[in-house]
Amino acid sequence: MLLILGYAVVVLLLVTVVAAATSVHLTRHRLMGLADAAALDAADAIDTERFYTGGAGGGGQTGGGRAAGDSASRRTEQTTPDPVPLSDASVRASVSGYLAVAAPLQPFPAPQVGAGTGTPDGVTAQVTLTTTARIPLVSSVLRPWADGVRVTVTARARARAG
Repeated sequence: MLLILGYAVVVLLLVTVVAAATSVHLTRHRLMGLADAAALDAADAIDTERFYTGGAGGGGQTGGGRAAGDSASRRTEQTTPDPVPLSDASVRASVSGYLAVAAPLQPFPAPQVGAGTGTPDGVTAQVTLTTTARIPLVSSVLRPWADGVRVTVTARARARAG
């Protein structure tokens, strides 16, 4: 009888640990989806000052390429569009606006925008979000994480003009 009771306690502790790990994993997965969507939205957030002074979409690389069915003497020009110019301010403003709409729909506490949010190279939007994953069942094994587990994710996106 005592052995069965011992096994039951071990099984219940394992169930709480598996439930906690699953909860943290799902929170991270949902936060990553939110960060991806915010990065995609921010990649379209043009820094208007850079756009209107430097332009975009018209100064791409030009290379000759053969069109299908054309002879060697006839060539078409193909252009590679320029990247959309971004700034840290335009990315942060876009992320804040996106989170104001999308974050309340998420099943976890409102995420905070991390320090890495911005543009590392002027054309890539980088979004870092942090939130707390709540543990659904707290047992003696999980007591150190009773307040939740901090989850941080980073997503990047780039848009091209043209």
